[in-house]
Order: sequence, then C-alpha cells, then structure tokens
Amino acid sequence: MDARWYLSQVNLFRLLSEDDLEALERLIQMKTAPRRSVIMDPARPTKVVYFLKKGHVRLSKLGADGRPLVVTFLGPGNLFGETEAFSTGTADLYAEAVDDVVLCALTRLQLEEMMRRNPELAIKLIETLSARLRDTEEMLKQIAHRRVEERLVHVIARLAHQFGVRRGDYVCLESLLGHEDLAEIIGSMRETVSAVLSGLGRDGVVTTARRRICMKEERIRDELALDVPENARRL
Repeated sequence: MDARWYLSQVNLFRLLSEDDLEALERLIQMKTAPRRSVIMDPARPTKVVYFLKKGHVRLSKLGADGRPLVVTFLGPGNLFGETEAFSTGTADLYAEAVDDVVLCALTRLQLEEMMRRNPELAIKLIETLSARLRDTEEMLKQIAHRRVEERLVHVIARLAHQFGVRRGDYVCLESLLGHEDLAEIIGSMRETVSAVLSGLGRDGVVTTARRRICMKEERIRDELALDVPENARRL
C-alpha cells in the first residue's frame, strides 16, 4: 500500500506540501477494515480521528427503544472520531464499514502538530465539519414532518446525489444501504419501506435490485432543487 499516495487523495491533506506529506507518512497509521466491521464503538473510545480514504462508513446510534438509528453515511474524504483536543461530533456514535474501507488514523498529538505546522488545516477542518452539520440539519428538517413516502424519496435523493453512480436516466446507490437502513434513517418499519419502494417502482421513480437502489435523475433534481454532480460516475 502506497501510504503517501493515499494521504494525498484525502481532501484535507491535499493542502500539504510533499515535505509535509512525507513527515505525515512517518506518523500516521494506515488501516483497513472489512465490510460490516465496527470501526468505532462509543463504549470503547479510541481517542483517534479517522480520515476515510476509500469506501463508505455508516454512523449510527441507539434509540430510546434500543434499536439502531442511522445518522448519516460518509464517503471518501470525510473524517470521524474524537480526541481530547478536537471533536468531530461523533463521540457517541457507532461507525461501521459499509464496504471494505481504507483509513488514515491520527492521534491527538499528531493532529495538534499538523495544525501547528499548517494553520490552514484547522480552517479547512472547521469548514468540513460545518458543511456536514448543515447537511445533516437540512436532511432532518426535510424529513421531520413529512409522510413516509416523502421522507423516503428525500433520503434516497440526497444519498444518490452524494454517492450515486449514473445508469442511464437513473442514479444508483450501489451496495450502500438496504431497506432496513432506510427504515432506520426515516424512523419507519422495514415492511413499510419495502411497500413504499414497490409503489415508487410501479411509478417509475425508483428501481431496486438486491442492495442497489436507483432513482430517476430528474426526480433527484426536482427533490433537491439542484443538479446531479457532473462528476457522478457513468457506467
């Protein structure tokens, strides 16, 4: 594994010079985690900040009834975890690998040293976390007082916009989440989600196949009032 190349691909580390990347390479721990493995457990704090280079991570917490509640999904370039000196707002959350992931791990001292050497990194971190907080708040606002079908459409549209792969007129979420995951996000039952997806399928809004969920690109634009990213991969 070429650690320096992986580091250079993390959004935050693109600000670093070659010399800083070389120094960071000697300090940072590169880790891999297989699909469905638990990376972070609030009962066993690690005091580490993780930068996600490859794959996807699901952040969740336990609801009042003991059932898991999905908070969000993270893709490459995002960060999670905690140190005594820095918080990403994920200290009380479980982090689970959705697929095989590659992580860069930093301790408190390493993170502090990075910020001392590169103050612009601290600014970039604040911008990144602020954007994620705004995105989460917007999603919660959109699904708070809507019918199940409206909540489901909004969540699929938002995730497809973030992580989707174009397939013709549709944008697809490939192996990212299943019906149970969607139920946990919108606060519903799996059976209800399956029934609503069947109805949306008959209307041509979505298509489903195992853990692939696709939504019409036009519906995503209408729901989010924006364009699907030009860099969405085409197959």
